[in-house]
Amino acid sequence: MIRRALACVSLFATFASAVALPACDAPTLPQDMCSWLKDENNCWQRFAGDVACAGSQNGNCGTTTACGGVPVEAGVSSPTTGTFAERDKLDICARSAGGQILFDPPLDASKFPLTAVTFKLLDPAGAPCAEGSYAGSETFSLKFEAHPEGNPLILGGTFGIAKTEGTVATFDVSCPGGAEQYHFNGYFLDKCLDQSVITPEAELAFPSAILESSPGAPEYDVGGETVAARDGFVRLRVTFPVGEVEYFNCRVPAPLPLCANSVKDAGEASTDCGGICAKKGLLCPTESPCVVDFDCASGQCAAVNGIRRCTACADGLTACGGACVDAATDEANCGSCGTTCGGTNTCCTGACVDTNMDIANCGACGTTCAATCASGVCT
Repeated sequence: MIRRALACVSLFATFASAVALPACDAPTLPQDMCSWLKDENNCWQRFAGDVACAGSQNGNCGTTTACGGVPVEAGVSSPTTGTFAERDKLDICARSAGGQILFDPPLDASKFPLTAVTFKLLDPAGAPCAEGSYAGSETFSLKFEAHPEGNPLILGGTFGIAKTEGTVATFDVSCPGGAEQYHFNGYFLDKCLDQSVITPEAELAFPSAILESSPGAPEYDVGGETVAARDGFVRLRVTFPVGEVEYFNCRVPAPLPLCANSVKDAGEASTDCGGICAKKGLLCPTESPCVVDFDCASGQCAAVNGIRRCTACADGLTACGGACVDAATDEANCGSCGTTCGGTNTCCTGACVDTNMDIANCGACGTTCAATCASGVCT
């Protein structure tokens, strides 16, 4: 069916360029979408031919469909696959086979799953070859650049469809060139589908698109085991009479692990500390928001002007591991947090010393000897 439409379009364009044709009466436009879908030469069918042939001439122009209709297989990597360089800058997707997909405005991973996108496709030379926008499965527009001297002929232009919900849905269709505009009533479409007036093939030709997206997931621990991070993605597919065509499938780098991504995630008392992060030893500094004492490096979470915050330790004490300690004498935090005094050593004035032989701390901190210290006794 699509080959016949393409041949008709190509033959007419070639013939018209060589012979001046008399003006033709404008055809009677169909009154309902069912009749329009059954028309093998409607503008959706013709546009599908351009998409197929554009894929044949330049597989990097947003399709992987050969001229004549070889659809994309779901889940199979294709020239439309690409990658964003940074998770925080989702404006350029570089495709593995060359070329780019530009998103304007840039995508925001925090707003996935997406409900709308606007994009432009560049070929490997950086030249625009296609663009489009998506606002719903039956509300989108697609444009292909014309190649009037190509073989096969590609007329290009913009196809658009917009669905308006209501008691009865309506569909506004604009065809490439702007000469054909339709306002269809969904009632007639439902009625003819119920009566099986249109064929299954024509039903499959109904203009529709699918936008899929996932933000991915960070690395996380479950029962002591680490689950690897998962990349996100954004993918657009359109159902044409020639089959399903994938416009892009862009990988979004996985988010950084919780407690290390500079974002206050659910379960954290403050950004990257306290709450679930406290179990990793990441406690919140003074003045950070907190929920319980365990969130804080000082071990003290109290209301300050009505807001719970980590409070500072008393003068002379240091916040270590969720408690206020005296680093001058604390043998688990001697001089600084985490410095431990082992064996016979004792923490004296912030330093680990052996009181068995230290003449400045003989037997106990601060006990000095005039000569020597042996077994903790001045001699």
